[in-house]
Amino acid sequence: MLLDQNQALSSDLKEFLDLSPYAAVFINQQGEVVYLNRKAAEFVEASCLEWNGCAGKSNYLNFIEQNMLPESELLIKNIKLILEGEKEKYKFDYCWDENIYFEVKITKFKDGVLLLYENISKRKITEKKLRSLEKRYRTIFDHGPMGILLLDSDGRVLQANQTFVEYTGYSKSELIGSTIFETVVLEENKEEAEKFIDKILAGAEVEYIGESLRKNGEVFPILFKERAIEIPGQGKCILSMQLDYSEYQKQQQRIEYIGYHDQLTGCYNRSYIENKLKEYDQAEYLPLAVVMIDINGLTLINESYGYKTGDQLLIKVAAELKTLLGDSDLLGRWSGDEFIILLPESSKQQLADLREAVNIFCNSTAEDEIPVSLGFGAAAKNELKANIYQVINQADRNMNQDKLTKSRSSKNKFVKNLINTLGAKSNETKEHALRMTSLAFKLGDRLRLSHEKLNELNLLATLHDIGKVTIAESILNKPGKLTEEEWEIVKSHPVKGAAIADSTAEFSPIAKYIRHHHERWDGGGYPEGLAEHEIPLLSRIITLVDSYDVMTNDRPYKEPMTKLEAVKEISRCAGTQFDPELAVEFIKLLEEEEEA
Repeated sequence: MLLDQNQALSSDLKEFLDLSPYAAVFINQQGEVVYLNRKAAEFVEASCLEWNGCAGKSNYLNFIEQNMLPESELLIKNIKLILEGEKEKYKFDYCWDENIYFEVKITKFKDGVLLLYENISKRKITEKKLRSLEKRYRTIFDHGPMGILLLDSDGRVLQANQTFVEYTGYSKSELIGSTIFETVVLEENKEEAEKFIDKILAGAEVEYIGESLRKNGEVFPILFKERAIEIPGQGKCILSMQLDYSEYQKQQQRIEYIGYHDQLTGCYNRSYIENKLKEYDQAEYLPLAVVMIDINGLTLINESYGYKTGDQLLIKVAAELKTLLGDSDLLGRWSGDEFIILLPESSKQQLADLREAVNIFCNSTAEDEIPVSLGFGAAAKNELKANIYQVINQADRNMNQDKLTKSRSSKNKFVKNLINTLGAKSNETKEHALRMTSLAFKLGDRLRLSHEKLNELNLLATLHDIGKVTIAESILNKPGKLTEEEWEIVKSHPVKGAAIADSTAEFSPIAKYIRHHHERWDGGGYPEGLAEHEIPLLSRIITLVDSYDVMTNDRPYKEPMTKLEAVKEISRCAGTQFDPELAVEFIKLLEEEEEA
């Protein structure tokens, strides 16, 4: 677009400006537009700016001010300075809107000023994106999940990120400018580190797990991934990415520990021991002794006190056995209640000492603790040709023989402990057991029971309420009425007691009698509601004797009856709660004793 005053520009210059990539505006000394090239005119039209017709003596400075162009004050100020001769030229960038940028070049030209506008939007947007990317990558560099170092060819730190600072405890100022040999490389690893630097600078990419040094002197494992990069002005450098391997290593150690250790006792598991058997099955370990140790009566303990108590006993035994072994000896849990010990280069005296130490441990149990009884069996591999598993089998047979020898004694101790426990937490005192045994035996003898049945009856009198050891003391001794839930718990004791008795060969014959000693003659009892002769005879006898003893002795929930009152109650309940024939015989027995 040519204006009337454009004669100041030659036709060649106008043609050049029309073909140039710039939007060109030429103004005279008064600020009036003399010339506007095509690009400038197109921009004015496309932007819907008020140009006052773009003709005549339009004042460019007014145009800038009226349309509130970006940086208008700065633009007007510098145009005036150039028009007044105080400046020759001026250049600056401005943003038209969020995505349109111009570079403005203002130059004194003849009697006016030439303004050249270059659209630099693409460049500015690219620069903006690059700054954003740089900021993002700087954030990643500084706070990424791994430590990053940039090293020169001498191992000097050029850059270090925040993660590496946190790994090592050094500040950035302490790291940058120093060599890795002065800070994080262990003295014994310096030669190897120098070789890695040479290897990487020669073009190799390396990845390995090594060690690094914290400022406080702590050594920690680290995963290195390193390669060479070219940096302008620095030449070949090393990009070292490092991951603190401490937690991963701990996790791996934990996984390995779980894989080779028994989770309950902490000693080695069977898988680990079997691997070690292969290692120990060599001439250098002969004689190799194998010891098998078994907890006697663990099933009975689990049934009586619960599996938690059984687990605590396993832990206790394992802990004690560990204290009895040397550094080269191995303790493992072989099966549920069985431990295995491997003793390389053993002697007969060593085995004898170990057996004695185990016996001392078993005999040191306090009176109020669950008695510990351990079966002990040993065998040794003295020749390389001997099969190690045959040695284990022999040790196991010896252990089972030892268990048989100790069985009766250990069970007697355990039963005594159960009775003591029951007496401590309820009214099932020794006196109650003695009275029960005496009355039951007399009634059984009166009924002409066999010697075998009398023995069973005596044992039943002692153990009939053994299931109560599994019930909380607060329920057993509650003075008031039991809740429905509490009553159901109490009613479970015959079944639990039967399970306890059934877990051992010695007590299993009386298990069914324990189970049914709360059945009633009329079928209204528990746990199965048996009636009349469906109820085992010994259970009917114990029901009668137990009821009489409870009636005539103190309980938290009632005052005792006189013997006469108790006899009347038994007579009243004969045929409903009690076997009527047994009730008659029992009353006769009591009357005869009273007369005597």
